[in-house]
Amino acid sequence: MQANTLEQLPLVLAPLWLCAYYLGDTWAAAGALLWCLGRILYALGYYRDPSKREAGFIIGMLACGALVAGSVFGLLLQ
Repeated sequence: MQANTLEQLPLVLAPLWLCAYYLGDTWAAAGALLWCLGRILYALGYYRDPSKREAGFIIGMLACGALVAGSVFGLLLQ
């Protein structure tokens, strides 16, 4: 569980920083909060039954995608 989160950190931290730089702290914080919520749901699902961790994974990946999209959008606005 911990290793899985560590593997995802580079996918989150780089877009998080870029989103904060180009769009602002509020948008980056919203994406980070969504990612944290996804990781919590992933962990709860994993501890209950490993086959029930999809919702948390999907939310986490959507948060990553939103941060990347926000970074690209903010970069294009420059």
